Amino acid sequence: MHGRFIVKKFIENICHRKYSFLMAIVVMTVTFYMLFDTLDIFLGLNYYIYEAKSVFATDTFLNVRLVSNLTDYTYSDKAADFICQLKEKYPDQFADFMYMNNVYYEVGEEEIEQKVLYINKNGLSLGKLRLVDESASDGCLKGYVCKEKLDVFPIGTVLENVNIGSKTKIVGYFDSGSEWMDTLLFPSTEPARLLNDYIVSEMDDNYFNMTSEFYMNMSNSLYILAENKEELNAMREQVQALAEQSGVMCIIDTLPEMIQREKEDKSEVIRATGILVLFVIAVAFTAMLTICCADVCSRHYETAVMCLNGVAPIDLYLMLLMENLVKGFISISIAICIYVKFGSVEKFFYRVSVPALIILGNLSIVLITTIAYQSIKQKKLLELIGGARL
Repeated sequence: MHGRFIVKKFIENICHRKYSFLMAIVVMTVTFYMLFDTLDIFLGLNYYIYEAKSVFATDTFLNVRLVSNLTDYTYSDKAADFICQLKEKYPDQFADFMYMNNVYYEVGEEEIEQKVLYINKNGLSLGKLRLVDESASDGCLKGYVCKEKLDVFPIGTVLENVNIGSKTKIVGYFDSGSEWMDTLLFPSTEPARLLNDYIVSEMDDNYFNMTSEFYMNMSNSLYILAENKEELNAMREQVQALAEQSGVMCIIDTLPEMIQREKEDKSEVIRATGILVLFVIAVAFTAMLTICCADVCSRHYETAVMCLNGVAPIDLYLMLLMENLVKGFISISIAICIYVKFGSVEKFFYRVSVPALIILGNLSIVLITTIAYQSIKQKKLLELIGGARL
């Protein structure tokens, strides 16, 4: 195996056949972009479920979702009664949270607008959010910010809610990149919310004392925690009885049930997208194989001379493989850049789609190179020489 020879011939081929090299790059970029676009859609459908599930620290809970009734003007009062009964019946198991995207605080003489995630004390058991305390609350609501935002909200900062007068004291922080489940777990556009720009606060009861309509803000984020899965069926019947007693309608599910329903709802889309991915893979593979074989077959004279001069088959193969890997690297890089610029990039894009495309692309290139190499093996030397004389 002659590494120096392989590199030398590789550089010579690019210099002498630069237009062919550029044309191959263009064709491979287009095919990789097609493959990437469909693969990204397919992986996204499945990764969404995985990402939503991974935010939870446990799956031994019931999710209670209230069904709205726009014709009943007293429905918010009924919902408030139902939620209060849940709190009384399950004081150590009832968990809820609420997002507020426009909370106005006074900090000294300055008024700021801030996004806040309110969680009750039991709610922290649901997720993997880890809060670090560094100060006492001194009678205020406990507040936490992203560690990188401590320069904006130092430990000890007191924020006064302009609308309801509650005071929140920043007593600690959480790590950058921390996530929490969305209010609408699966129907939402994002499987989880990144909390870097949020203040995480204890639940503020002053909102609910103001008006019972605030209880509907938690209509999809009510959870009942259980010690084991055997308790869930009995708890479901009890919660359903409380709902009927309060006059509200609700949907009660475990996490596996929600995941199964989501998979069933998306099964047809996943199947159709999977077929499309296979079709695009076949088209991409055929296009790259065609251009690779055309490039190899156009080198009859050069290949014949190399074989007559005793170039080892493995050296010839590695030379072709190096060429195609470089073309593939450039093509995949361009395809990714185009998609980042013009596509709809989600966070699973970098975690799953890019590695999958790189692995699939490299495997395709190795296979294509192997197939193309079969046409120039030494046993076909006489055919190559004959073709070179034409």
